[in-house]
Amino acid sequence: MSIEPNVKEILITKVNLAINELKKSNFDGMKKLLQRIIAYSDLVSNKDWQAELKLAALIFGAVGGSTESDFEDMDDDEKKARIIDGYTDSLKSFGDALQENNISKMDRTIKSCAILFVNELLR
Repeated sequence: MSIEPNVKEILITKVNLAINELKKSNFDGMKKLLQRIIAYSDLVSNKDWQAELKLAALIFGAVGGSTESDFEDMDDDEKKARIIDGYTDSLKSFGDALQENNISKMDRTIKSCAILFVNELLR
């Protein structure tokens, strides 16, 4: 179960660009890149990977969208840095799973991202 090399390269590039946008606290730019990942996932011939990529990008985008509104209201710079670092690590895992063609790792990344941010926002 692998992703076509040319499509995988495009997807990994989009993940890396999303990480760069996140590091600049530009959630909107990150979400736009995640939407492009959803569109490019249609080029993947493996239906399992196609579904997993769409799910991952949707969850990352949704978590990013809900985090963005709370993020802007936060006065705690340390908490903001933790959120950015945690989300960046999750997006890096997303890219690693793509690079390794590891669908199980992608699944774990999605779950850990959702749990991480629910916990962060509840603090």
